[in-house]
Amino acid sequence: MSKHTPVNKYIRYGMVFILKGVKKRRRELGMAQLDLMAKAQLCGATITKAEGGRCVSYETASRIAAALGVKFDEIVKEFYGEDEEVCDESTSEHQNT
Repeated sequence: MSKHTPVNKYIRYGMVFILKGVKKRRRELGMAQLDLMAKAQLCGATITKAEGGRCVSYETASRIAAALGVKFDEIVKEFYGEDEEVCDESTSEHQNT
């Protein structure tokens, strides 16, 4: 993935993302998980999952990036399409469209 990948490349049904540096950035900002939960409007389990390197949806990744004040590309470590088996049912999020 290039550093300046256009965000619209990510917007596909079934895309999942593994994020990087979420906990580090949150701590640099002096935020507790509760603060990030409130700012990103996400539940604690989702924040824990993102910080633990598990798969999250585009929507979740976008909300976390905005809440941390970083660009989307800056927190995405890896991303996978719907045809790739990288996350099992217990770690992936599914979007309903």
